[in-house]
Amino acid sequence: STRSRASRPDLPQKETESPELAVCMLLVSALVLAAGASLQPFPGCRGGTLEGCPSVLNTTLTWFDQPIDHFDWSAPLGDAAKTTFSQRVFMHTAWWRPGAPILFYFGNEDNVELYVNHTGFMWEAARPLNAALVFAEHRYYGETRPYDDGTRGCLSFLTTEQAMGDFARLIYHIRDTWAAWDSPVLGFGGSYGGMIAAWFRLKYPNAVDAVLAASAPIWSFVGLQPA
Repeated sequence: STRSRASRPDLPQKETESPELAVCMLLVSALVLAAGASLQPFPGCRGGTLEGCPSVLNTTLTWFDQPIDHFDWSAPLGDAAKTTFSQRVFMHTAWWRPGAPILFYFGNEDNVELYVNHTGFMWEAARPLNAALVFAEHRYYGETRPYDDGTRGCLSFLTTEQAMGDFARLIYHIRDTWAAWDSPVLGFGGSYGGMIAAWFRLKYPNAVDAVLAASAPIWSFVGLQPA
């Protein structure tokens, strides 16, 4: 009888490249290309300042409606008139081409402008990748406020799980409206945002193809530190 090549132990088997590895190689290639002065998207940028550097001035501000509670059908705080809020999102799409990556920043514990203005890595990688940039603000920070300050009981919806629900819903919306289901989505986050990025990749693996979690202390909890 005949046997297929895949079942022949005497023949070398070709390893299948994982999507995560392919995405990482894309990023490495982008950084190598971006190192050339001719490919620097903002050649007048001075390190340590915003002078000539990418900032919110290079982006488009959009607002995206989110449910206050992603996991319960009942009205949040019993108020049927208040079930959604507007999430602030900054985008840069001038370099994006259909099928090219979408670089997504998981906002964390501050105004999202702080990360738009100081996340140079994403800006440097975006142009050689023809990538779009999306910076999403974390609920309850900056101008993304589900409730007015002082609303009794409202902080029960300030959880990492709810924030990840916001990010997932936004990414799905972008993929749908941009017809971008073939575009790899690469997630970025630092510190708490890096923790979200790592957890998000585990909880919503169909939403992002890979994440870069920088300075993410995911083990910094009592009883969770690795042995």
